[in-house]
Amino acid sequence: MVSISEINIIIIAACASILSIASTSIGIQAYNKNETFRKEHLSNFNFLIVNLVVSILIFILSLVALGLHIKLNM
Repeated sequence: MVSISEINIIIIAACASILSIASTSIGIQAYNKNETFRKEHLSNFNFLIVNLVVSILIFILSLVALGLHIKLNM
């Protein structure tokens, strides 16, 4: 039997990671437009890059989890 709460958690994780990918991409783009600001706030720029990578990994894992959940419960 398919548990709706498990699917909801997976979908919420995917949506949250998409929003995080979008916001960090905008932030990285803004830092790339201003070279001096990026050099002055390098730790913030590095945090955005790490956040982007983690968000992409969470999105991929949520897709895999959704696929496995559907496969095992069909």
